[in-house]
Amino acid sequence: MRGWRLVFFVLATAAIVWVMRTSDPPRPLHPIRPADPIAADLGSAFDSVRCGSVTGHVRWVGPRPIVEPIRLTQVSSPPGGKTESANPNAPIISKDNYLADAVVFLSGIDTARSTPWPYPPVTVEVARDGMAIRQGSSVGRYAIVRRGTEVEFVTHEAALHSVRARGASFFTQMLATPDRPVRRVMSDNGIVELSSGSGYFWLRGYLAVSDHPYVAVTGPDGSFRFDQVPDGEYDIVCWKANWRIDRLERDPELLSPVRLHFRPPIESRQRVAVKAGGSQVIDFAISAAEAR
Repeated sequence: MRGWRLVFFVLATAAIVWVMRTSDPPRPLHPIRPADPIAADLGSAFDSVRCGSVTGHVRWVGPRPIVEPIRLTQVSSPPGGKTESANPNAPIISKDNYLADAVVFLSGIDTARSTPWPYPPVTVEVARDGMAIRQGSSVGRYAIVRRGTEVEFVTHEAALHSVRARGASFFTQMLATPDRPVRRVMSDNGIVELSSGSGYFWLRGYLAVSDHPYVAVTGPDGSFRFDQVPDGEYDIVCWKANWRIDRLERDPELLSPVRLHFRPPIESRQRVAVKAGGSQVIDFAISAAEAR
């Protein structure tokens, strides 16, 4: 009997040890990978003698679209009692048919030959009636961020807010305490779409994350300008957020809308050759037909 008791004791101990073992590491739906190091060589080999400039405009061609506002009639507590909110991605077109809020950037820049980073830090302020992105004296829905640096997120309201990032970054950041900023590092190049993760589905903002500073957001006159561009051949890209709604997701229990998805952005690309001392002019044309 003693032998069987000893065997039973050993097996029971082994079973307990197996149950208490360290579990396998979690496998996230979107695997987390280490961020690439920041381009520390930015501007280290800059030579103004070997630079040129690239200028141009983003123009609107064809009829202007009729963009309906986003209806808030099924929202439990809309800001200010509103029944609708303007579409944040609606094209802003001047009387002369120039397009504002288009992102234009150069692709293929050698960071060592680039100019140093000129843009100030970015703060994203979230409220129920809008998302304001501050960069220096500029306030709007767009900002330019150096990859590997922090962006500050804050709300000044007592409401529960969170910021949802998709595109070049993927996260949801809670803003649990008013006036207490939270910072996140933007680790990847590209456009980051910011929206609400707390049901304020009409909010939108965009961050253009880049290793180099040859990125611009067009103003009311649709213009962009890149000075001191190292000589060479590059792709120049124009990006515009789509205003057409793809779908609206609802809370399965309350049936109220919680998330709004727009159709894919409009993107156009050209090739540009920059010569030392020269100036290249590149114009882009965007129409409603491209917002499919």
